[in-house]
Amino acid sequence: MEDNTRAQIAISGTIRFRMGERRADTVRLHGAIVATFELFPPQVAAETGFTPALATLDGGSDAHRMAAAAIDRHRPLYDG
Repeated sequence: MEDNTRAQIAISGTIRFRMGERRADTVRLHGAIVATFELFPPQVAAETGFTPALATLDGGSDAHRMAAAAIDRHRPLYDG
């Protein structure tokens, strides 16, 4: 198994930063989601990237809803 520790931190940081922006940048959000799913199996992507990123947002905010919906739309493409 390849050591992706640096990639996990970079991807998680990218998603957290992008989802936390005031003005949503959907292209970058999409890119970060796809990159995370391409680099890691869905479960690992959720645990190391998406869950920590979503935790930085208020669960009732528009940004949280938008990000969670975008992740959910992409997940079926990567769930074997």
